[in-house]
Order: sequence, then structure tokens, then C-alpha cells
Amino acid sequence: MLGRGVNSILASGQNVFANVENIFKNSDGAVINLEDPMTTYSIAYKSTIPLKANPAYVHVLKDNNIMIACLAKTSIN
Repeated sequence: MLGRGVNSILASGQNVFANVENIFKNSDGAVINLEDPMTTYSIAYKSTIPLKANPAYVHVLKDNNIMIACLAKTSIN
């Protein structure tokens, strides 16, 4: 998940995938569960936990050879 506390890490230029960087870069491609959409939309679906990530950091996925990013399904009741 690239949202919440991860934004400050990304802003500092650190690679959040550093522990698996070699695995990702030496593979044909990686598939991850991103857990949140990358959007600048200001209204959070869940006010207690705003599940979204800044799209300015989408390059981090590509830079780490991530080819497919799945999102969690959210149901509206």
C-alpha cells in the first residue's frame, strides 16, 4: 500500500521495495496487490482510513519492474 505513512518515505526518495528490489528487477515482471487507488481525489471513501495513494509515485511501480498492480475490491453498503 503506497498511501498513508508511505507517502513521506516516497517523498524522501527511498525505495519502498528495497528489500525485494533484486527479486523484482531480476524477474520477467512482478504482480502486486496495491490495495489502494492512486488518485488526487480529495474525498476519502472511508473517512477513518483514507485508502488512496499519490499518483505522482506511480513511477515507483514501473521502476521496480512491477507490471500488474491489483486493487482490493470495495463494496458499498
